[in-house]
Amino acid sequence: MSLQTNATEMLTRYMAIRLILDEGAFPSAPTADGTTQNVKTIFCNSDRNSLTAEVNITLASGLEPNSAYITIYGMTADDCNQFSRFNQLFPAQLYANTVEVYAGYTVDSNNMPPLIFQGQVYRAGTDFSNTNRPFIIESYSGIYNQNLVASATNPSGDIPLNTLFQGIVQKSPDNIIYNSNNVIGTTNCPLYMGSWIAQLQSACNDYGYQMKLVNNAVYISPKGTPYVNDILTLSMDNGMLGSPMLVELGVDVRCRFNPAIKFGQQINIQSMYQSKANGTWWINGYSHTLQNRGAKWESKLKLNPTKFNLPVAG
Repeated sequence: MSLQTNATEMLTRYMAIRLILDEGAFPSAPTADGTTQNVKTIFCNSDRNSLTAEVNITLASGLEPNSAYITIYGMTADDCNQFSRFNQLFPAQLYANTVEVYAGYTVDSNNMPPLIFQGQVYRAGTDFSNTNRPFIIESYSGIYNQNLVASATNPSGDIPLNTLFQGIVQKSPDNIIYNSNNVIGTTNCPLYMGSWIAQLQSACNDYGYQMKLVNNAVYISPKGTPYVNDILTLSMDNGMLGSPMLVELGVDVRCRFNPAIKFGQQINIQSMYQSKANGTWWINGYSHTLQNRGAKWESKLKLNPTKFNLPVAG
């Protein structure tokens, strides 16, 4: 085995998976007074006292939602049965249960690393014939919001576009965080109907903006510009794994998992070998592969130049 020389590789991997029941409670998660809870947090760190987990998260461009494929080993049979979900259920309750994934190299006062995924559960269940008892969760982010009809947006008189967009986001029942970059201008007496997601997509299209729902936050910016202004540099000495690969619409690059990576931000590539990949690109999609016991703790970024950058919403 080769000697580890990069300090980043020796940092503890922190990961927590939070399961949230829409109805019922977990038998193994009692409170101090003995009552049960509808929320169970499973710690999957790199220490020997945690459960084993594998997580694959994908964020695609356009209106496709975030997705997560999660496998947890060692959950109790009761908790597995309580959180199991089948896609044949009545559509109104299909995405009622929720899963959150937290991962990173630091934790807050509650021993939780940064939130990297939040979505509704499409399917969940375990194979009890396997002695390792793998509990598999398939989740999507944003689906539930698209099915919830919100009150119509019909302000009177002139209204700043930033105020219009923010007001539509506030219709979400999930306390979605609003992030805007260079939203300017006003409009007069606009009318939008449907779910708050549909209203926001229509409003952005009408005035030349693009939007993306990422976990518990909405990002809005003018079409063809970054959602966020932060520029992250990737090199062999700063998280990049291997060399970038030139593809049809840009560059694919692997890097050590970094919870600070944001969809729509710019990446400055510095490669010693693949010089044609050097320069500033925009993230048009990414995937995280996280294993608290295995070798994978990395991300794959899909990077595009300006003209292929962020797709139009709608």
